[in-house]
Amino acid sequence: MGFFSHTEKLPGNWPSRFHHKCTSKKCTYPNSPQAAEGRYVCLGKVNGSPCKGTYEVSPSDAKAAAGWISREVEREAEQSKKLMAHLQEARRRKDDEHLQLYQNELATYKRVLQADAEGDIRFIRQYIRDIDSVALFEPERWHTHLIHLREEVLRLQRLVRELQLKTMNT
Repeated sequence: MGFFSHTEKLPGNWPSRFHHKCTSKKCTYPNSPQAAEGRYVCLGKVNGSPCKGTYEVSPSDAKAAAGWISREVEREAEQSKKLMAHLQEARRRKDDEHLQLYQNELATYKRVLQADAEGDIRFIRQYIRDIDSVALFEPERWHTHLIHLREEVLRLQRLVRELQLKTMNT
């Protein structure tokens, strides 16, 4: 049967004119486009059972379907390429956001450690009030926090270097 003729009515959800309708009147399965001429068995189901219909693909139908398939493959490849570019850009933006966040945290932690080394009590008290006011009255807690900050500075420096290398390579 091949492509629908103008006298046949396509179902409303028919994918394209290149999808074949079989000889069974009850079957509404759109068989895939075929790039080779010949008679094919329908892959649809009628009332839950395999359809026994067939459909014919003429040389001209096969040639037209081959062109359509080729264009569809090119279109899908282009869409895939655009999607990959979009994903790469999103990853780059996310890396840039993380880099900025890590650099800001690193600058803050370095400033706190510098204030501690210089004995800048006013800065340290303000910092402690902002993050953990109980530590104002517990020197041991403050020293534990400084140890943690030193470890965080090393970790953040490593993360910043990794992200900078990653963003330079993209």
